[in-house]
Amino acid sequence: MRTGQRVRLKALPKVAEALKLNTQTMGTVLCIYEVGERPRARSVLLDVRLDSQVTLWGVAAEAFEDGVGGPSQPAALLA
Repeated sequence: MRTGQRVRLKALPKVAEALKLNTQTMGTVLCIYEVGERPRARSVLLDVRLDSQVTLWGVAAEAFEDGVGGPSQPAALLA
């Protein structure tokens, strides 16, 4: 994944369930980062701005899939 990429929820993190989002929810990746002290124990996290104007912060990258072909057009890359 890369900054500016359109993504769709693939798995619903608890926060997404609490916000009553579904797996068709689309968003744009704002930031990608890794956390963890050891290389094999690192997790890739994403900050994603959803089309509903809600931002999900620090959600595991595995919760998203490529959103190409979804209901929205790809957003312009962020600077």
